[in-house]
Amino acid sequence: MSPVFTMSDAAFLAMIEKGKSSPAPLPTGQLWSWGLNNKGELGTGSAGASVSSPVQVGTLIDWSSASAGQYYTLSLKTDGSLWSFGYGYKGRLGLGNTNDYTSPTQVGTASWLVTACGYAHSLAIKSDNTIWAWGYNNLGQLGLGDVSDRTSPEKIGLLTDWEAVACGSGFVLTLRNSGQLWGFGNLPNGKYSSPIQVGSASYKSISAGDIHALAVKTDGTLWSWGDNTYGQLGLGDTTARTTPVQIGAATNWVSVQGGYRFSLALNSAGELWSFGDNASGDLGIGDTTPRSSPCLVGSDCKSMFSGSQSYHSFLIKTDDSLWAWGLGTDGVLGLSDTADRASPVKVGDNWASAACGYDHSLGIN
Repeated sequence: MSPVFTMSDAAFLAMIEKGKSSPAPLPTGQLWSWGLNNKGELGTGSAGASVSSPVQVGTLIDWSSASAGQYYTLSLKTDGSLWSFGYGYKGRLGLGNTNDYTSPTQVGTASWLVTACGYAHSLAIKSDNTIWAWGYNNLGQLGLGDVSDRTSPEKIGLLTDWEAVACGSGFVLTLRNSGQLWGFGNLPNGKYSSPIQVGSASYKSISAGDIHALAVKTDGTLWSWGDNTYGQLGLGDTTARTTPVQIGAATNWVSVQGGYRFSLALNSAGELWSFGDNASGDLGIGDTTPRSSPCLVGSDCKSMFSGSQSYHSFLIKTDDSLWAWGLGTDGVLGLSDTADRASPVKVGDNWASAACGYDHSLGIN
């Protein structure tokens, strides 16, 4: 396989260029990684030099999703098993210690549905719809009622109807199957070490940036709150908000993704929009000027991917091709170099999902 082919909305809802002869169909469920590898976050069995083109993680073809934080990765297999690798600082891998692991290592024996990574804390929802947390907890971002770190998954409360979870750098948003939005950690309106409900509205998609939050209500409206230094709330200004404020009047929004200091939003027409910091081409609109209101990146988009620790993003078009833009340090875009891209550039074909960490990336084909 040529080297350049690399929670999507995995909590809800994740080679060969056109014009050339078509290859044989690729096996699905392969996990690929690229970018920085100083702590083994690529899962290839060793730590060391960065990789600017996708490399396969093992030989298995049963991976279903991946999420990435700062120097570490969580990934799920089709059987629901959870695996982690990379930097073990503060217990973020959930393996009962603070060691680094350079190859995927199973976290317990439970079956899981969804994972999310913050700076150094991790959240996951089990198949019984309970929610669990581990890792760094200095701001109460584990939701366990204290500020003590955990090196193994610990259950948050007794509820069994959790549906989605998103991690900022020091806070968490969670969604119940009723559409109720909850949060904990260093939220825009204060610090909470146990879950509190955010308003009374019903939501269908949530995401978190570094210290800002995004959500789509069940009526298709788009909302944001938190830090707004770079216009990442999309409200036409740089004023912070402590509670959700509606962005525009459109009612056809489907999903959102928070980057480090920027935001992405996808509507039902397949249009991808972005706003916020743009120093490295983060917004994908062809320049490096920040925007405080949504700008169109492109159309024909099926899903998009970024992360609260990320200065880069990916999108997958309706033809399953993968595209990258933003900061290119350490080859994090998977384009065989370390250059920034201010507009989306094609990585390859036949991709199902992707994940963005601080300076590494993953994809599943």
